[in-house]
Amino acid sequence: VSTQSKWGLQERKMKIELKDVSTAGSYKPTKFDEDFGKYNSFVDLITTGIVSIEKKMLEVMAFALPKASHADSLLSGENYRVDTTEGKNRKIRARRNIKRGELLLSAQPIVSCLNTNNYNRRCHSCFKKSSTLKECSMCHFAKYCRLECQRAHWSEHRLLCPHLKKNSTSINLKTLPSIIIIISTLYWKMNNKSHPKFATSFPTEIQQLNMMIALPSQLPEDVKEKYIELSYLLVKFNQIPVNEKSMVDFYEILCRVHSNMFSVCNEEYEYFASALYFPNNFFNHSCKPNAHIIYCEGVQKVRALTDIMKGEEIFISYIDIGDSTLNRKFLLKKNYMFECKCERCKEELLKDTRKYGVKCIRCKEGYCTFVEKTCDNCKIEMSFETWKQLNGKIDKINEMYGTASKLELDSDFGNALAQCLSADKMQRAIYSQYNYKKHEVLELLVSIYIQIGEFEKAYVICTELYELYNFCFPPELPNIAIVEYKLGKLEVLLGKLESGMNHMVASCKVLEVTHQDCKGFV
Repeated sequence: VSTQSKWGLQERKMKIELKDVSTAGSYKPTKFDEDFGKYNSFVDLITTGIVSIEKKMLEVMAFALPKASHADSLLSGENYRVDTTEGKNRKIRARRNIKRGELLLSAQPIVSCLNTNNYNRRCHSCFKKSSTLKECSMCHFAKYCRLECQRAHWSEHRLLCPHLKKNSTSINLKTLPSIIIIISTLYWKMNNKSHPKFATSFPTEIQQLNMMIALPSQLPEDVKEKYIELSYLLVKFNQIPVNEKSMVDFYEILCRVHSNMFSVCNEEYEYFASALYFPNNFFNHSCKPNAHIIYCEGVQKVRALTDIMKGEEIFISYIDIGDSTLNRKFLLKKNYMFECKCERCKEELLKDTRKYGVKCIRCKEGYCTFVEKTCDNCKIEMSFETWKQLNGKIDKINEMYGTASKLELDSDFGNALAQCLSADKMQRAIYSQYNYKKHEVLELLVSIYIQIGEFEKAYVICTELYELYNFCFPPELPNIAIVEYKLGKLEVLLGKLESGMNHMVASCKVLEVTHQDCKGFV
């Protein structure tokens, strides 16, 4: 699953061995454990359960549609309404004329959790970075920047704290995938009526979750198998008897939140958490959206990128839309089960050779893609063996980038820079000038150079990154402005005052629309 999906690849990788989880708590072996030893997956054992889930979801979906007046408060606001006239294909439309920059809606998360690499770097309540975090005295997992945050988070954390404590002796909680925390929290909220937060709002939140539909039959086969495996891990983690009912309960929650999770990011689009929001999950996707999401201390705010007319549908982007058309279509089909047919996808196919291309090893001047394997210059098709070698080099680039990212987080800038430079040298020999895949390594290089005070080198890389973003993104999106703002600051530091101020002023005209809720940043 793509890193640009709402969950994030690093959180979908199963880092817990089954043998580790099976020793958690005081769980006693059952017939199910014997069956598990006979099968490579749980598909055959849970097939009947999956069919019943789908039938139940279809019934709940029909029930959940707002036929009663009380449902209008769930599916509409001052500026928007959820259009349910097309059944499951719901859309959010403007209830009035919306001006560029206006706040469309804001929402608190139903459930949220930091990504694994931020467990020890950010407060588990307000998500702020802190070097003086205090841990929960019971589970030693949750960490907080102040007492007020711990008290605010306790109503939710108390549901999971005992299970974290029991599992701490058999599982390395530092590498516990956040999906385990998210799904377990949802499960206990749905099965704990004494929970203080849900004493009054529990029925509303259950109805919200029921409206989130992802039918099991539509899921890719590899995702189905992963969810069945994950359901087993969740049952074991929460010390619940392993049987078909408990497996189905967790599988159902996984299906409901599939394609509905959001990756929470800071002002510069660095992802650090995952969360579930309502009714924001009903926004449809466009590769040229008219609305933009920003996060402020966990609150998700949606603002208009352009003027929106009354009745017009409001779109957001589900993925990183700087990527090539072919790759965007692939990711959306795999992760969200639909084929994008927006105007931008139709217009930009001609850009793909250079946006997603690799250099031809024969003529050195043309480019090929992994779909169109024939060079656009010499017209010779690359062999399977050549593509295999290229894939090996790309895997090596990704590996070095991952290592450099971890080293940078640990403030080991020397080794991080060495890994990053090696990755950059390799990708320059492979990718086309405007291949979007280069941006991660370039962004990391800029960050490292700035932190070690090498502003001239940071400026050179940032200039290249700015050109790349101008080629890959629509001009109204803030992604270009973020890089331009950084470029302007570097120019001012280096004495290029006029150019620096021009870049900063131009970028702020975009950022004052999208980032106006981030007062400290703007």
